[in-house]
Amino acid sequence: KSLRKDGITGRVVMKLHVHRDGTVRGAKILSVKTSATTEDDKKKAKVAFLKAIKKVVPGWKFKPAD
Repeated sequence: KSLRKDGITGRVVMKLHVHRDGTVRGAKILSVKTSATTEDDKKKAKVAFLKAIKKVVPGWKFKPAD
């Protein structure tokens, strides 16, 4: 929320290992890009995005292929 309030946006590219049952068993962050301009804001944004990823990715579930 604080990043959004400061107008900072971003994008995270990940490589996921999805198990046969559709659960995510592993995630590797390939890149993090933000609109932050200062070094402090860049650090703050990167930490916030990584924290969010760790929180949400384990709950993701994909539809298994037929």
